[in-house]
Amino acid sequence: MECSEGECESPALSRGLCNKHYKAWRRRGSPVEPALSERAPAVCALAGCELRATVRGHCGKHYKMRVRNGELDTAGEVITCSVESCDRRTSARGLCHGHYIRWSRNGDVCPERPLTRPDKEQCSVAGCEKWVHSRG
Repeated sequence: MECSEGECESPALSRGLCNKHYKAWRRRGSPVEPALSERAPAVCALAGCELRATVRGHCGKHYKMRVRNGELDTAGEVITCSVESCDRRTSARGLCHGHYIRWSRNGDVCPERPLTRPDKEQCSVAGCEKWVHSRG
């Protein structure tokens, strides 16, 4: 049995449609897809960039920049953390990675506490220069 859509000669797999037309029907509600030439190419959402958008509204270059450096505003500037005393780049929800982790674990960003790691202690055994693993 052949596909019931137009002049398609592919074998029918489901509901009388071939695989291509069945998927189009599931996506759009119509088995007829617009020709590639009829589709308007999406342009990068960043102002001034005329490259084709490929990922989440951005061209590949600007999307990679967004992932590596934090969120971009519409002018292409990197947005910094929303905590007043912090000048790090945003990672999620308008916060840098450190403040976001603190917020997700404690429910508060505690802006008065600095984002530093505790100093490591050195082993108490004479001659050992390794860092403490447990009990000094």
